[in-house]
Formats: sequence, structure tokens, C-alpha cells
Amino acid sequence: MRKICVSVLALALALSPFAFSHGQEQAAGKQAPKAVVEDSEEGSLTVKIPSKPGGASDQPKIEADSSNVIVDPSAQPVQTLKGRFAPQYSPLPSGSLAAKIQPKGSVAWRPAWRFKGAGGPWLAGMELSGDGSVLAFVETTGKETGPFGSRVVLYSVNQWRTLKVFELDFKINSFAFVPDGSMILAASERQPELKQPFALHLVDLQLGAVSAGSQALPAAIRSIACASSAAAFVTVENGDSILSFDLDNLKAAPKRQKSRNASGVLALSKDGSLLAAAGKSGVDFFKVEGLDLQLDDSVDLPEGIGNVGKLIMLDGRKEYLLAPRASSNSSDATVLVRPSSQRKLVSYGSELAACSASSKEPMIFAVSKLNGGMTAFSLPSLDADLTASVEEMSPRSSGAPFQIAYIPSSDILLFLDSCGNFYSLKRSPKERKWYKTIIFAAMK
Repeated sequence: MRKICVSVLALALALSPFAFSHGQEQAAGKQAPKAVVEDSEEGSLTVKIPSKPGGASDQPKIEADSSNVIVDPSAQPVQTLKGRFAPQYSPLPSGSLAAKIQPKGSVAWRPAWRFKGAGGPWLAGMELSGDGSVLAFVETTGKETGPFGSRVVLYSVNQWRTLKVFELDFKINSFAFVPDGSMILAASERQPELKQPFALHLVDLQLGAVSAGSQALPAAIRSIACASSAAAFVTVENGDSILSFDLDNLKAAPKRQKSRNASGVLALSKDGSLLAAAGKSGVDFFKVEGLDLQLDDSVDLPEGIGNVGKLIMLDGRKEYLLAPRASSNSSDATVLVRPSSQRKLVSYGSELAACSASSKEPMIFAVSKLNGGMTAFSLPSLDADLTASVEEMSPRSSGAPFQIAYIPSSDILLFLDSCGNFYSLKRSPKERKWYKTIIFAAMK
């Protein structure tokens, strides 16, 4: 039976028209499609052949439906979220990424529902900017059979509205913010029909365009960690090395640091001085010195953990949380914390977020991808403080949460689920109860 996603706001929003005419695209200043960049060889992105002028090209085109985007330069944003525990509106922080990209008029976006298979939106991910002012969403565009592109959506967590939407002519499978906040480093999928290899792209969020591209990579990117505005570390599927990229010269060949963890997952300490790499063999800690990595320590993991799917560095050095990869066949799937006291926290198939519920109550939140169950752990004791189903909280929603983020300025948790529901949770300090607000839902 096809899974049906329901939320209170989704029903209401589904009744409203959400059309985007050609005239509105022109009013929004939408640029004409750029020439498609092709590779002359699999091994390089540095030799570029533009498509024929006037769109005369033999290769297939990305057909992006923009009916789930509305741009009205003359309209004023409307505050729609209400309630005591709903996200509160506030001015955009001066000098923040949000302030730099705020639009004239109104921009609106909701994930488009795709009816292929069981149905659902095509969302590649959600990440919070380093300054905490913008959430970036990536939506896959194109026909069901491809080729595919990407729609980047920048969303304010102060005014709770879409600030900017732009299109890219490659399919992003993962991305990370560069610490300066105005760029993301995006990993693209291989698309032979467009002569596009696996690669990295530096995307300027203010310009809404790619500023640099890497050489072709041998496989899909597994994990990205940006240590500074000049250095990023990457692993690829089934690779045995950590690749160090110079973001000031992204097309240059990366440096390689051998790793005992094939397809390892990366995470950085808050100050970017320590890189952790986790996999079947254990967790390795490296001191970051520019593009160079110096092995500092290694921790073995018990047998049966399987491939690591999520790794988070805590505030303390060499303290971490990890969870098995969803595709792992581990018989003893666990979430572990700290080398000195590895212990099971929650069950298999969980998404993790390292966050602080308040300055007085540091907490870690783990959310199960299988049933939407959320467990909150107090720090440093790691005592379970709360267990609840975020799907079943009122207003009820249907869809497995696959990404969560904590917003310190609002002291709220944000969830994006597999059905395109985006909602917040805020805790009442007196009642010790969590309240849920649907912010938007997918457009069907």
C-alpha cells in the first residue's frame, strides 16, 4: 500500500494554488539556462566544452518543474506561524548570511511531491550555516528517468521564510557549509548522459552559482568535512584514503592520507583543529594542520558494529557519538559515546544531533529513522531524559525523520522527514513537555 503522508498544515496548504508562470519567472529575474558543462575525460573537470549556442545540443536536458516555487517582488512576507511554542520571528542578524541574501518581496517554496514508486519528495539534505542564520535545503529536479539537477533553497531561521532559490545543472547527493558561511561544498552524482563525473563543487550562495569544480573523483563522495574556508576533507565510497582539498584551488589534485577505514565517515571538532574518521576498524583522530593530517590517536571498536553511518564530535576533545549505517548488517547495532565508556544508547537506525537544549541543560538528541522515536540524553551523565514519538506528537505527521538541527538562538529542534514535513519542537521549561509546530509540508 502506498504510504500516505499527512499533517494538519499539509491539508490546508494543499488547497492553495501554487503556480509559477513564465511571467513570474521573468519578474523574479530568473536567469536563462546556462550552458551545460561537459567533461572531455573522466579524469578531469578542468577541460570544459560548452553546449552549442541557442540550446542546440544532442545531449538530454534537465527538465526542472518550478511549480513549487513562487517569487513575487512586490509582495511582503507574511508571518504565518502562531502559538506560544511556535518559532518566534526576529530581525535578521546584522552581517549574517541571511541578511546578505534577503530578497526584495516574497519568495515561497515547498518540497514537490514526486509520485514515482511509493511517492515522496526528492530531498538531498538540510544543513545549518555556520552563523546559524540560514538552513540550506537541496531538492533534486528533473524527470523521473533523469537527467537530474538540483534546487538550492536558503531559508531564514529568524523570519521563518524562504530567502533565495536557485538551480544547478548537476545532482547533489550531499553538501556541507564552508565555515565562512557564504559557500557550500557540494558533492555531485555521476551522470553519463550529461558527461558529468563524480565531483565536488564550490557554490557561492550569494551569487547562486558554482565558483569552482574539482577533478573527477573515482566514486561517490561518502563524507565531507570543511575545516576552514581553505581546507576540506573528503572520503569516497570504498576508498582507503582521506582526501584533502584546497578550496582556493579546488581543481588541483587532492592530498591523500591513508585510512584504515574504507568508506569512512568524518567529523570535525568545533574549532576545526581535530578531525575524526570512523568506520568498521575504529575511530582515528587527526590533528589538522592546513591540508595536512597528523594521526593523533586511534580507538578500536567492538566487533559487530558494522559500517558507521553517523559521527558527531562533542565539545570535549576525542569525545564522540556514532551510529551504524542504515545499510549495515550489524547484529549488534548501537550508538556509542566516548572511548572510555562505550555503551548502547538507542536502537539501530537512528539519526543523531549534537545540541544543547539550553545553556543550563546540555543535551544530546537521537531520533530513530524506523519509528520516529526521540530520546534526549542529559550531558555529561548521558541519562535518558525523555523518550517520545515525534511523528505522533500533535499535530500528527507521517514520515520518518531523516535530518534534525538545533537552533541555539530560538532554543528549538527542527525536523525534516521523508514525506517533506518540516516542523519544530520546543520544550516548556515548566511542564517539561515538548510542543510541535508544522512549519511547512510537501506540495502534492
